[in-house]
Amino acid sequence: MAKRRLRDGARVLRDKLKEVGLSRCGLERRLGLSAGTAYRWADGSAKPDITSAILLERALGIPVEIWADSKRLAAFCTE
Repeated sequence: MAKRRLRDGARVLRDKLKEVGLSRCGLERRLGLSAGTAYRWADGSAKPDITSAILLERALGIPVEIWADSKRLAAFCTE
């Protein structure tokens, strides 16, 4: 299930970046990410931590739930 979530998130991210005309490098600059981070997210080799997932939701409208399961979200919200 985690691998499927990662692939789904990567696909949604690629589609959204294309839709809004933003490059992966541009996303990294906008969110203050280190070089290559958005590339790893978009190719499915890594997923954003919960804080970055929230930033993605705010910047691009990609729901946090695409990246994080309900247990992970609940743990974050209670911190």
